[in-house]
Amino acid sequence: MNAQEKFNIIKDVKTKLKQELIRLHEAYYYKIINYLKGLKICIDYNLIKKEKTVFSGVYLMYCEIDNEIIFTYVGESIDLFKRFRQHVANLNTTKKKYKKMRSLGASEKNIKFLILTFESDQNKRLLLETYYIYILRSKIYNLNTKLLSKKAKCDQNHGNMTSKLLNVNKLSIKLNVFVKCRNKLCKQIINLYDFNGLLYNRI
Repeated sequence: MNAQEKFNIIKDVKTKLKQELIRLHEAYYYKIINYLKGLKICIDYNLIKKEKTVFSGVYLMYCEIDNEIIFTYVGESIDLFKRFRQHVANLNTTKKKYKKMRSLGASEKNIKFLILTFESDQNKRLLLETYYIYILRSKIYNLNTKLLSKKAKCDQNHGNMTSKLLNVNKLSIKLNVFVKCRNKLCKQIINLYDFNGLLYNRI
């Protein structure tokens, strides 16, 4: 099996619910989550309640029950701990996203957060958010409904962007997330894997 064929399987795992790929899907997803848990800063609710320092960045919110991942959600915020507290508080609201989380068993006891990266620049945060959404994309586990924020902009400050996951290496798998400006006079393409501002976040 060549690199492109392997990439096609990974893409199917992320975007389709094929019965024959369920076990592979679970193994692949747990490998990514465990990798991030071992590398990034993990925050539980007890720390969230106490921490008052303002940090900006991108985060992963996930629910884990009996060592099983129930769902994940990627987000970004100018104030991470404030956002974490909002997520936990909203579990008791009737908002659609949180009703679903609650129906899956989410509570303040089993919700955890990983700080994926610290970043003060909003546009870089939005691009980083897109990168991690693609990395963690899953029809089974991930609750993100949008791949790229409408607020994300190219270097020319155009806000009409689109995104895509590709493998550009014929010899090995390298998950490249491309963001493209839709402005007809610009059409800038940013490869988030190689983008200088994001190099320290590659997976």
